[in-house]
Amino acid sequence: GKRIGFLLMINSWKNDEKATTTSTLLGAYIDPSRRKGGLAKVLLGIWMSICMDAGDIHLRTVVMRKPLLCLVLQHTFGFQPEANGGVEVEISRRGGRKDTDHGHDEILLYAPNSKTLQGGLFSARDLSRQGITLIDRPTNPRGKLVKVHCKFSPPPSEHLSETISNKVLKGGFKHRLRNETLRAMLLGQTENR
Repeated sequence: GKRIGFLLMINSWKNDEKATTTSTLLGAYIDPSRRKGGLAKVLLGIWMSICMDAGDIHLRTVVMRKPLLCLVLQHTFGFQPEANGGVEVEISRRGGRKDTDHGHDEILLYAPNSKTLQGGLFSARDLSRQGITLIDRPTNPRGKLVKVHCKFSPPPSEHLSETISNKVLKGGFKHRLRNETLRAMLLGQTENR
């Protein structure tokens, strides 16, 4: 079958006093014909669910540059931008555009500081691939404020688990994998380590 999407991540395990284990999101790819259908939410929900089921795995991200991925992390899952860095932008939709790829809504991006956008914050290639149009004034009604070009930290696990079960995966991600199997998948750890 055709690959419709995937997440890029680095999973690491430190054998120190705390036995720190992390899964760091690097980015996501969704096939253009499948975009704007909620697939990124599902993939992110499965990733988070597996990490939580595998035990004490700390979720984190690298600097996220894709506005729509930042939107999902912040507004769906409650991830918070780290204190330093990042730029606030406003994301809106304009529906019914036939001249956009696959006839989907057009995504509009506005930054209160126009120098932010003029300074090459987003490459033309990335904007085109994500179907984003830069605009020079806010829309009416206003869009959602999103931090981009920063790292994100997840909310408390109770909140995240509830969000995944009730809003994204509708009842959870069902699997029959044991904790040890999940850790081996994510970290390459065996029971002998």
